Amino acid sequence: MTLDYSILDHPYNYLLTIVPSEMEVVLRELLSKRNGIIYESTSFRQILQNRSERILLEAERNGSLVQLSARIIVGADGENSRVRQALQIPVRVREYPNHFLFMLAGPVDSLQREARQYLARGRMVGFFPTQSSTYIFYYLPNRTVGELKSAGLESFKKQLADIEPDVSGALGSLGSWSDVAESRARRVDVKNWVSDRAVMLGDAVHALDPSWAQGANLSLQDAVSLASTIEKCFESKNFSAQALRGYERERRKQTRFVQNEAERTARLTTTEDRFYYCLGKRVLQRTGRNKDLMRTALRASCGLADHFSLREKIRFII
Repeated sequence: MTLDYSILDHPYNYLLTIVPSEMEVVLRELLSKRNGIIYESTSFRQILQNRSERILLEAERNGSLVQLSARIIVGADGENSRVRQALQIPVRVREYPNHFLFMLAGPVDSLQREARQYLARGRMVGFFPTQSSTYIFYYLPNRTVGELKSAGLESFKKQLADIEPDVSGALGSLGSWSDVAESRARRVDVKNWVSDRAVMLGDAVHALDPSWAQGANLSLQDAVSLASTIEKCFESKNFSAQALRGYERERRKQTRFVQNEAERTARLTTTEDRFYYCLGKRVLQRTGRNKDLMRTALRASCGLADHFSLREKIRFII
């Protein structure tokens, strides 16, 4: 099947792959232009008891303890969020049997205007172009990671080249296993996202299976929504949980939808089960042949929708 993003009615109707480190550079530059301050080598430790209208926290910077205060603290510190733990917010973490490897290879001319993804029972690999490299992800069941590594890096690179011969010349940048990042897929659900003078976003509240590649996108959308909410808090000088709750209401429905659908997609595309594999293959083929289904699927996976109607769900299968 071929997915054509240009059929979306949106000004940015194309697939864009961004390397996280490059996104960080952009965000740092934007923060600097707004006179923001970044404390390097500094990590959050705990929230301190404080009777003032500001929140007081303790952090560690280069081995020394420091105290910082602010009107509000935003916990954007990932699925193992220390801020969430400090706020004692109940959380449910589900660990999937999925294991992903991520790596950057050199640029590939034939991939500069398209991404390619290959599926087989219990295996999935994707090759996505960036401005100056090729972003590769590789899925395999967690129990087989040891077998893959024991065979050696050169054997793994040969597997990638056998799947997509066009990348064979670009894999020289992978010199050791340290050039390959690993991630276990987990889902995080929390009872609430906000507290008095504190709020969380991104994986700290809604980590999800990476099959839809929407983690960073959801976090950025969270940030946009939260910025608007915090601006109103400064105007009203009210940073209570009630004042922040609007942000959570605005974002929770879509994030829950993306979490659920990414989970269902993984069940159909990374499964070793023959029934689900055949069902997933049927759904993909039907979507590729039907432009309306393709548009529906792309809108959902791009974060432009927050639900599927019952009719849409049925059409993907029947």
